Formats: sequence, structure tokens, C-alpha cells
Amino acid sequence: MDDSDFDTLATAELDHLAERLEAASEALEVDLDAEALTVELEDGRQYLISRHNIKREMWLSSPVSGAHHFVAGDGLWRSTRGPETLRALLRQELVALLGHDVELG
Repeated sequence: MDDSDFDTLATAELDHLAERLEAASEALEVDLDAEALTVELEDGRQYLISRHNIKREMWLSSPVSGAHHFVAGDGLWRSTRGPETLRALLRQELVALLGHDVELG
């Protein structure tokens, strides 16, 4: 994957997540800029999802499970530690925290 491909995929993923999270719950404050997506819960805890251009990875900082790195593959962002995807991990944690389903598609 070259820089242009990574940029396209990372931008699309951040845009998609921001749109879905904004629609998911009024309990989430969602802020997207060119490099990162910040999601703040009502209790002040924050998720940070950012692009890391040098490594061509998406990084997730979770108040629940800590730091995770994801690489693009077959249309999904997959963990560098195992089979989990960025969307699946984020959804799982948010469902537990919010008490209702969060559809990240």
C-alpha cells in the first residue's frame, strides 16, 4: 500500500466512524479533524482513533482496554495482535459502556 492508498483508506474510516458515532448516541461527543477522531463519553473518558502515516496504521487509545494498532486488509482495519477489527472492538466496548447497541457498519 502506498501513501495515497493509506490516506484514502484512513480518511474514509475516520469519516465513517465519526458519522456512525454521532448518530449512535447523544451521550457521545464526537470530534473529527484531519488526523484523528476523539470520542468523549459523558463521564469524561475518551477514545482517540488516529492515523499513523509512517507505519500506515490506525491507532486506538481506549479508556477501557488501552492502546491498539490496526492495519488495512480486505476492506477492514485488523488488529496487529489478532483477528479483531477496529470497528468490532470499538462497538463491543461502547455497547458495554452505553448499555445499547452501537451500529458501526
